[in-house]
Order: sequence, then structure tokens, then C-alpha cells
Amino acid sequence: MALAFKEWNIPRQSVTLLAGGPSSNRLIALSKGALDATLLAPPDTGEASRMGMNILSNLSDLKTAEFPINVIATRRSFLEKNREVAKRFLQAYSEGLYQFITNREKALAISIQRLKLKNTALVDEAYQFYGPIFSFPPRVSHDGLRVVLESLAQRASGTKLETNVDKYVDERLLDELEREGLFKKIGGRG
Repeated sequence: MALAFKEWNIPRQSVTLLAGGPSSNRLIALSKGALDATLLAPPDTGEASRMGMNILSNLSDLKTAEFPINVIATRRSFLEKNREVAKRFLQAYSEGLYQFITNREKALAISIQRLKLKNTALVDEAYQFYGPIFSFPPRVSHDGLRVVLESLAQRASGTKLETNVDKYVDERLLDELEREGLFKKIGGRG
């Protein structure tokens, strides 16, 4: 939120932040006037709109901050011992991600089936929000990760947190898959 306040030119000290619990609780509190604003993500944003509330901003539109959404994490020791497993996982993930991004109907059908949801409008709203955010190939935004690390470092006063992104990001397998032409093949260009 600090980055949003900065971009919107709102002094941090002019806002009182409260821990409001899960999004469903915050949405109810907002509807009852107990909160003036809250952070929500789909499908709660759609529900808020249907309740007549205004969406003030989409934090993914911030110009000063880019947050990573599709981060895959593992221990370095696992990666070293199970390199081929990790590589095959990235291949499968990339294929699924490409299908999710490019085949909306299939993505919605699978989401509805696997999540056992009856309200297809909510799934569609979530897809409209998240679909364009994913990147293909699935690389993490170094700028976005740097923003997250710097934010964590500010919160962890007294604790030394390494903010060098290269310490946390290892894209060697993705680089290898790219050299092998996987992403072009998946995208039908190889």
C-alpha cells in the first residue's frame, strides 16, 4: 500500500490501516460502513461492484510498482538433486500456462470443473483480471521482485534482508528451455 499511497500522492500518516481479516469480512465491513476502503481481488471486486461500491484503483495499474504474480519457488538443494524433474515441471507448467492465457473457454471450463464452482460469472471475472497479468514464458519480473524485497526489508526493521534479486532468482532452466525452442513450439512458432 505504501507504493500506492506514494503514487497517489497521499501522505501515509493521513491514512489509518487496520487488519481486517479475510476479504469476505472486509467486504461486509465495507458494505456496513465500518471501513472506508479495503483491498480486494476477484471475485470479491465483482461482488463489491454489484453491491454498488466503487473500484477506486487496480493496483496492477500502478506505474511505480510491478508485483510478481507467477513465482515458482523451490530449495536450491532440490533443484540440484532433481534437475530433470524441475525441468519437466517447468515444461508442463509452461504448456498449461499458455493454454490458460490463450484459450479462455478451456481455462474457464477447467477452472469451473476443478474448483467445483456453480457461479461461472465469478470465474469469468477472475479470469479477466488474472489472465492478462501472467507472463509467457513464465519469467518473474525482476523489478517486481525487487519491490517486494525492498518492502519486506522496510517492515523487518533490525533484520538484514538481502535485496539483491539475483540471490533469489535462478532462471537457468527457463533459459535452457528457451534455447531448446520450447516456448516457440508451444506458441506454434517452432
